[in-house]
Amino acid sequence: MEKRLMKTAATKIIKKKTVWHDGSGKLTRAQAAALDRSVRPADASAHAVGEASEAAVREAKTQFLPTDEEREQWEEENRSDATYTWKGLTERFSSLLHRITSGAPLTDVALEGMLDKLRENLEKKNVASDVSRHIVLGVRQYLKERRPRTVRHAQALLRPGLETGVTRILASRSDTDVLRRALGHRGRSRRPFVITVIGINGVGKSTSLAKVAYLLKTHGLSPMVAACDTFRSGAVEQLAVHARCLDVSLFHRGYSKDPAGVATAAIKNAEAEGHDVVLIDTAGRMQNNVPLMTALGKLVVAARPDMVLFVGEALVGNDGLNQLKMFEAALQRSGHGRKIDGIILTKWDTVSEKVGATLTMSHASGSPVVFVGIGQKYHHLRSLKVGEVMDSLLTTIE
Repeated sequence: MEKRLMKTAATKIIKKKTVWHDGSGKLTRAQAAALDRSVRPADASAHAVGEASEAAVREAKTQFLPTDEEREQWEEENRSDATYTWKGLTERFSSLLHRITSGAPLTDVALEGMLDKLRENLEKKNVASDVSRHIVLGVRQYLKERRPRTVRHAQALLRPGLETGVTRILASRSDTDVLRRALGHRGRSRRPFVITVIGINGVGKSTSLAKVAYLLKTHGLSPMVAACDTFRSGAVEQLAVHARCLDVSLFHRGYSKDPAGVATAAIKNAEAEGHDVVLIDTAGRMQNNVPLMTALGKLVVAARPDMVLFVGEALVGNDGLNQLKMFEAALQRSGHGRKIDGIILTKWDTVSEKVGATLTMSHASGSPVVFVGIGQKYHHLRSLKVGEVMDSLLTTIE
């Protein structure tokens, strides 16, 4: 999707194969010159580095910008989500316990049967076994404190017990409301609120960053986007298209530059121009690429971001936990003294049957899911709601 952004109506240019540096040793002058996109060759096309062609911007506006009707529909849907009802969930629990006489006394055998069935269902939804055990232990404690005497009473308490456990896992121990923190920071310091977005290749970091910029701008903030992916060909131009669509400022210094230096320069520039927020885009990298992970750590330490957000695909399931942990370890080795502040999960609208991986990632990492992406347009970003997680976890109960 993202690679399509820079297509233009101009004559097709045959691209030469790029030979990338493998990250070992130092770049020679010749290698650096070959990778440096900040120098415009004499036969370059009409658009310089960091510029967005009009054709690309037109296409992106159609693809990403919501219409007034779409915005109104989205706001209405969010209002409906805010008053999420638990209709149907009690019926599912009734089905779960259908084999047990509702008015019968609650025995240990009946209770364990209920909890075993709950644990099995959680694991079918991709909740890791240790996390499902943790949740079920919490539900058992919840029931124990309320002392239900009948199966019917236990059935009524099972859902709120599960909701309590899920909420504890998904909730953060610190303030991770991105919008509230950015708004609260405005006016307190000349230094802008800084958010660094990280993750592996191809998960939608740049588009997610653009969605966050859209959210901030629609709430009255003035964000600047910093193009600190100085490695991937076309990365700066891709971000330039998003910036043009959103009508926000873009800071870049082309390619083959030190990302940490670009990030710190962007923050100084944003401070001088009076921007409220700086959103730092970083190069995608595999979590086991030591040189690139070290470079990322250097950038984060130099930029001193107020929040570091990890972008991952909801589709990858429990593999995302390994990615997040390795990114976090790399940042801490470089001197970043805290955990990753939050997770953005892309393609959330495609994972109803495997939503449990989100619980696993949050529980094992201690990092909450701050946003989920549920579409390609800029307004298709919202907070994760416990209600929809609960609904998905319970849909297969019979």
